[in-house]
Amino acid sequence: GAGAVMGSKNLKGVVVWGTRDLFSLVVDRRRWIEETGKLSQRLANAATSKALHTYGTNLLMNIINSIGGLPTRNFETGYFEGAEKISGEYIKQHNVSEVHGCALCPIACTQMVEVKSGPYKFFGKAKYEYESTWALGANLGNGNTEAVLKLEKLANELGFDTISLGNTLATAVELAKKGKLNLPVDWDDPASFIDLAVKTAYRDGVGDDLAEGDYRLAMKYGEPEAFVGSRGQGFPAYDPRALKGFAISYVTANRGGDHLEAYSPTWEVLGVPEKIDPLCETPECVKKQVNLVIYAQHLMALADSVTFCKFDTLDKEGLFENDLAHLFNAAFGWDTTPQEMLTIGERIFNLERLFHVKEGKWIKDELPPRMRREIPTGPAKGHSATKMFEEGIKEYYSLRGWVDGKPTYETLKRLGLEEFQYLL
Repeated sequence: GAGAVMGSKNLKGVVVWGTRDLFSLVVDRRRWIEETGKLSQRLANAATSKALHTYGTNLLMNIINSIGGLPTRNFETGYFEGAEKISGEYIKQHNVSEVHGCALCPIACTQMVEVKSGPYKFFGKAKYEYESTWALGANLGNGNTEAVLKLEKLANELGFDTISLGNTLATAVELAKKGKLNLPVDWDDPASFIDLAVKTAYRDGVGDDLAEGDYRLAMKYGEPEAFVGSRGQGFPAYDPRALKGFAISYVTANRGGDHLEAYSPTWEVLGVPEKIDPLCETPECVKKQVNLVIYAQHLMALADSVTFCKFDTLDKEGLFENDLAHLFNAAFGWDTTPQEMLTIGERIFNLERLFHVKEGKWIKDELPPRMRREIPTGPAKGHSATKMFEEGIKEYYSLRGWVDGKPTYETLKRLGLEEFQYLL
């Protein structure tokens, strides 16, 4: 990515120093102050914000495990028997020393942890998150609290994306256990995971193969089903067989297997904007799931463009298109509507898909084979993602105005994107 290119040029960063006061450019300053003040107060008082402040993102570990949607041992199942020891509640009690937040954030969810003794002790403090704890914990069958936190700190220091590292290590373990990769490693083997993380960072020995990532690793060793993801990107910490919204959002995400383009636990767990049973597959549930996935994809595209935190959308008292319309109108003197804000998100999402069309790769929306198999254990035992995907993807294309993963000319025209019709 861009970081690798900068590193190859020994470029540490780019600093831009502005010469104008941004607030002086706001058209209606009084309204801006009123709107941002009300929004900050709402977010600070929201129940989800308070829970995030107390336990951090890892408050999800026990919740997702109780649903049966916590991917375990490279998505072998959706229930991890050792989840409690790597949960937000447990780590809060035993390892958290401080709570931080981004500048001016009314939520402040960052938990700083310490491991002061034992084989996995480390110097200083480290931040940890749910996704990282899952990727280097349950996904590897690793329930050792201190080992997971050590791995997270090491991964951050080495510059890894923790989800990708965890998925790559999980793929390597599966390949080793199937006799495809000559590597003395097994599930719940934290000492080996630490050693492999370092070797991967420096492309040392087998680390040279692991450095290519989970997708290429599985393909090289002739075990494509060991890669669980879409568009070359491994799935994160939610099993779409138990949280059905992800059976649509993962596979249609333009960035590949990605929970942040449409986060279905928002409605499946938190009930925002409405509660849907994560295991429900009736025609009504399929339609609701698809509609909410599309809505979320547009809102999240706005979040990425406007750059506001997606945690702001996890509570009914959070930040949504109504608030964005108010803020943009105050800042720029516009008279835009909430629906027009969502249409901007829709334009962005379709433009992202057109990039795949232009490159002629990763156009097809596919469900990985493992997600078509039933979960063998836990609360979601017997469930697969097949029905939701097969019925949902047809509904998704119909609502989007797409054919076989591509926007139609009529869709581009409706969105004012006719100039890109040559890509179709």
